[in-house]
Amino acid sequence: MVNCPVCDLPMHEVRKNNVMIDVCPKCKGVWLDRGELNQLMKQVGEYRKDYADYERRYYEDDYDDYNIRRRRKKGIFDLLGDLFD
Repeated sequence: MVNCPVCDLPMHEVRKNNVMIDVCPKCKGVWLDRGELNQLMKQVGEYRKDYADYERRYYEDDYDDYNIRRRRKKGIFDLLGDLFD
């Protein structure tokens, strides 16, 4: 069991996308062991490829009445944030 470096409380192990991460119950800090960040980044990269394919399909279709400002492209921090929700 790992203690939070900020709060010094025991961190809880949580499985996200088949990767075990440690999360502090108080400050919500996240601790990644060796290789876990690489695993998460690999999954994000795979998701981004799928997202890029979706983007191409979207622009290939001709939607004249669709307001492009309604959509917001996710950045890398948004994608990583989705993992910890």
